Amino acid sequence: MAKRRATSKNLRNRIGLRIVGVVRLSRVTDVTTSPERQREAIERWAAQHGHMIVGWAEDLDVSGSTDPWERDELGPWLAEQTAEFDGLCAAKIDRWARSIVHFSKLLAWCDEHEKLAATADGQLNTVEPSGKLIAYVAAIFAEMELDAISERVTSTRAKMRASGRWPGGPIPFGYRTVNDDQGRAAGLAINPTTAEWARKMVAHRLAGWSFIRIAEWLNNEGVTGTTGKRWSPARVGSYLGSRVLVGQAVHDGRVVTDEAGEPIQFGEPLISEADFQALRQGINNRNDGTGVPRATKPKTRVYLLKDFIRCGGCGNPMYKHENQVKGKWYARYGCKGRQVECSAPGSVSFEATETALAERFLDEVGDQEVYERKFVPATGTAARLERLNRTIADMRDDRAAGLWEGEDDEYRTRMKVLIDKRRDLEAQPTEVARWEHVPTGVSYGQAWEAADLEGRRDLLAAAELKVVVCRETVDTPAWFDPDRDTEFTIRACRVYATWNHHQ
Repeated sequence: MAKRRATSKNLRNRIGLRIVGVVRLSRVTDVTTSPERQREAIERWAAQHGHMIVGWAEDLDVSGSTDPWERDELGPWLAEQTAEFDGLCAAKIDRWARSIVHFSKLLAWCDEHEKLAATADGQLNTVEPSGKLIAYVAAIFAEMELDAISERVTSTRAKMRASGRWPGGPIPFGYRTVNDDQGRAAGLAINPTTAEWARKMVAHRLAGWSFIRIAEWLNNEGVTGTTGKRWSPARVGSYLGSRVLVGQAVHDGRVVTDEAGEPIQFGEPLISEADFQALRQGINNRNDGTGVPRATKPKTRVYLLKDFIRCGGCGNPMYKHENQVKGKWYARYGCKGRQVECSAPGSVSFEATETALAERFLDEVGDQEVYERKFVPATGTAARLERLNRTIADMRDDRAAGLWEGEDDEYRTRMKVLIDKRRDLEAQPTEVARWEHVPTGVSYGQAWEAADLEGRRDLLAAAELKVVVCRETVDTPAWFDPDRDTEFTIRACRVYATWNHHQ
């Protein structure tokens, strides 16, 4: 204690201390002048006390609840550059921190490292006898103000969501902000440019494109998201599965609804409800048109027969393997026999198998028309019934999980309204949504010639291709029909293939 009192006295009597200016702002806008005003106040304080500023810790877009050691600018000064300064000065106490815990931690650190902590408005000066007491009182009020700000922001955003206004945060891709007569943000409207790209993304996904392919296409076209970042497959998948495509917001994992439980629109939908439901139905399914749930895929490159070709010995997928013999590389489709304990692992030449199968496929169906799998939306009341059933199920799940925040009477009232609506709709004629195979007007041969690797894989998927490789000791697949299907031999293995076309 005596040492600390001596240190404070030494600092109090010294001039020319090396000071780091601490600047913080929770939110930066184009018209913000606060950082400049904070720096000017700190510079005036340093000049009045005969100190010199040796650096700045300027953290913008950083909440007052953030630990000082976790800030990008201030953190390194405290953790790594301790010997380079004698004290820290901020414009006001709330620029230091709005948490009494963080503030106490910072003052204790300054005591331990014999550093001055001050504010330009005079509320804090750790070398003055009463400086810390005043600072702690001010810090308590700063924390109380932070709590009040958080409550106001939460309440304001809830009201905005309930009134159909976008509650803040990054503007969804496909939309733009609109302002009122006084220049204040009044809501969201469709952005014609980005909305067109959004609709193309949806169209490509419904046509069977993978998230990887869509992301590569967007990046090659120079299209970025609303934050200016490149598209990744994960971002594409998240966007195409989000309700912003139909102008609806999600809060705490639930769609924002009105008092009757119906979704609230924050803007005009970018796509139709039918297209959105088609997306949601296919978002977790394979791209091969079967509707089978997506399985975890091996981390291998894409090639023509990947996911189509299987080993007759164990039934597992076969992958491309490469090895070098006398300086020359060889590729084959092989079974992971040792890993899956296959008694007769298949292995065939990669190039020979792809060439032989493509030739036989085009010889048989090259002149036939390609049929594509198309989503047919519900007609009549089916779509509305589907939305109502989903809303009713979501409300019941929320209450069962303890997420319902209203009163019991309010829950019963909302549920009665929804059930009455459903009863009325169920009494009307309806037709459910379905998938159909429809002609495209293009033959397999024409489409194959014009397609890239992904496109050719899509054609094989549309034809429901299935390939099995069997060694001599393995029986012929039960589904094989010599009058309909294809068989050929590559070295010691027999290759069986079947496909369908829709007429």
